[in-house]
Amino acid sequence: MAERGFRGRRDAGRALAGLLRRYKGCDDLVVLALPRGGVPVAYEVAR
Repeated sequence: MAERGFRGRRDAGRALAGLLRRYKGCDDLVVLALPRGGVPVAYEVAR
């Protein structure tokens, strides 16, 4: 996988959400965020 720069954590979260799209609708899926910067990323994934 090639390195990619992100404009910010929300941008990174949107990219991660795209990769995890196949899990949408899973009843047992949990998104966890670490408070040291992971919350904006997890927010975009959870949306």
